[in-house]
Amino acid sequence: MKKICLVIIVMFFITNSFAQSKFNCEIRPRFEYRNGYKSLRDSLTKPAYITSQRSRVKFSFEKDNISTFISIQDARIWGEVKSKDDIASTLLYEAWAEIKLKQSMAIKVGRQELKYDDERLLSINNWNNVGATHDVAMIKYKKSDFQAHLGLAYNNDIDKSFESNYPVKYYKSLSYLWLSYKLNKNLKTSVISIADGNQKDKNEKILYVRSTSGGNINYKNDTIGLYADLSGYYQAGKDIKGNDVNAYFFSAKAGYYLTKNVDVFVATDYFSGNDETNTENKKNNAFSNLYGIGHRFLGFMDYFTEIDKNTSGGGLSDYYCQLNYKLNSNFSTSLAYHNFQLTGKLIDKTDTVNVTTLNKQLGSEIDFSINYKINENANVQFGYSTFFATKSLSVIKGGDFEKYANWGWIMLTIKL
Repeated sequence: MKKICLVIIVMFFITNSFAQSKFNCEIRPRFEYRNGYKSLRDSLTKPAYITSQRSRVKFSFEKDNISTFISIQDARIWGEVKSKDDIASTLLYEAWAEIKLKQSMAIKVGRQELKYDDERLLSINNWNNVGATHDVAMIKYKKSDFQAHLGLAYNNDIDKSFESNYPVKYYKSLSYLWLSYKLNKNLKTSVISIADGNQKDKNEKILYVRSTSGGNINYKNDTIGLYADLSGYYQAGKDIKGNDVNAYFFSAKAGYYLTKNVDVFVATDYFSGNDETNTENKKNNAFSNLYGIGHRFLGFMDYFTEIDKNTSGGGLSDYYCQLNYKLNSNFSTSLAYHNFQLTGKLIDKTDTVNVTTLNKQLGSEIDFSINYKINENANVQFGYSTFFATKSLSVIKGGDFEKYANWGWIMLTIKL
């Protein structure tokens, strides 16, 4: 920890000695009241009161056609260690360099955030205090309204001379191609194809590769106050257990500005799932959202951040609507309602007499949030959510669906 503090001090003086350099910092504490957040309550649980904090320092340097960026991060729960203990919780969050080969082309190499489209598949997961970065080599191309990114990654847990077991519960390899084109001022489209390879458990000779491909269409017309989004992806190849994959996802969203300060939208997200009653089907039909965002969609209470795991492979549909109100440039609020259902068929394992399937209805959620901009460097957010579960969700995730589940939070973000 002392070495990291020394590095930060040195970097601070270096950034101030170069004209094309910047030093920034972020402090983000968040207090939460958890009484059914992520997991259903039961008769023995009591509410938790948690304060977490993310602290980041960022350094950027530019010279000629080269730019670099370094971000050091500390993410912790208040009180998790004694203040006198020097336990490492600080890590290198980002460290990359970008070289411009031509005016339209560049190479970017190192640990970096990957954020594409609405972040369904590759996301920075900003709500999570740790966030998400990848060790990637990327080729970037941009000309006029067209962009293209090609990314490649191959992971190892240690420095080695020969290939060996990769024990980390993460992808072994990752490659993707993203293309984006702005057709006009109102319409933008993009396509992406991702291949992630996962090593067979304790067997470095076998790599299971899964492919996910699809696209997005985004429309926004400020003149008539209308906006809409469409996206869809197909998944094939092998999952992390070596099963054949045949899964898909699609979403649709349409919104309208009732006034310049008020807009409302309706939307649906659909993740395919398995049919456990079909014993002849050996393929995995449960769509995985890969390394995508786990908070912005599917309710703020985070019951479904990893779709295939959180639904036991049963898939998920979310039919939701949201009302947004923006008083001015400093104050805004939103109210959302979600209805969650299984898309596949899961056998009710609590029924030991007959073979029955779970009711597809999982529950509903209401999210309310307020955002207030104190000044250019400080922002405070508040939220309250409640979840109304069904028996099916209790069977899948545990807990008592009859117990009232709610969650509240307040977060201060300071960026300098």
